[in-house]
Amino acid sequence: MAVPKPAIRWVGASANNYTKGRTARIDRITFHHIVGTGASCEATFNNPSRGASATYSVGEDGLIRQHISEKDTPWSDGNWESNQRTISIEHAGGHPNVPYTSAMYKSAGKLHAWIIDRYGMTYFPKHREVSRSPTVCSGGLDRERILADARAIIKANNTVPQPPPPPNTPSTRYVRHTVPKEYVFNKNANLWNLTTTTWAGFKAVKPFKLGEHIDIVGEARHQLGGIYYMTAYSFGDADKTGKPKANNGVNAKDLNIWVAPVEPPVEPPVEPPIEPPVEPPVEPPVEPPVEPPIEPEPEYPNWFIRFWKELIATIERMLGINK
Repeated sequence: MAVPKPAIRWVGASANNYTKGRTARIDRITFHHIVGTGASCEATFNNPSRGASATYSVGEDGLIRQHISEKDTPWSDGNWESNQRTISIEHAGGHPNVPYTSAMYKSAGKLHAWIIDRYGMTYFPKHREVSRSPTVCSGGLDRERILADARAIIKANNTVPQPPPPPNTPSTRYVRHTVPKEYVFNKNANLWNLTTTTWAGFKAVKPFKLGEHIDIVGEARHQLGGIYYMTAYSFGDADKTGKPKANNGVNAKDLNIWVAPVEPPVEPPVEPPIEPPVEPPVEPPVEPPVEPPIEPEPEYPNWFIRFWKELIATIERMLGINK
């Protein structure tokens, strides 16, 4: 016998706060807390500028409200992939003036039992476990109390007892790198959600382009054999707890370690060799012209000189040459 549907009041939500239809199979219930009353939650989701919604809410008085159809996609988890797969439930409380009440827990157990019995899901994350933005939701809400009540109701209605829920993530080993490093994509690639036990179950979370950079702190060694590098945000303390903050990674084969280009050394300018000063050529000394030696007049004997003088005088007389 199926678990009976609990009393639910349809209150609706602004069409601005959710997406019509779904593009993925429902496989989870996400736990949220209102930090207020059921009525405040209803008012929030009917505010067309709020940009948020959940499928159901459970008030502090135990009243269950339905805000959108299970066939439509709530804007609740801070993670579009999770939004497409979840039935989100808000629970009153989490505020100093609005505690988590017994009436709320009792109705929440009935609502969860009815949903689990119909869908057979085994994954029940808190909002902060799937959100890609920091959040403390679902605060101090006792998730295990609600699930225990739901399982007891399912069992009491003679349905097949549900097996213990499997781990939220596959049996994957998480290893922190000794030193975080910067990597660069060697092709167009994707960031993958690693919560799968089959290759066909890998879902792309975000695309990256060739040449984009990413800082890596650790890796997930997936049970299917692949190695996926993870950022600090996704990795969290997975090496200690076995559970990453966000189970997303990039195939290690799509990345190369980034090596910053090294500027070539600047050679100092080569100074031209200093030529020694050129000494002007040394002119050889100018030799003064050599005067030819003056030949001394020959010396004749006196008798020879007298002979010629008398001969010349005689000839001059004969020729009538007078001096």
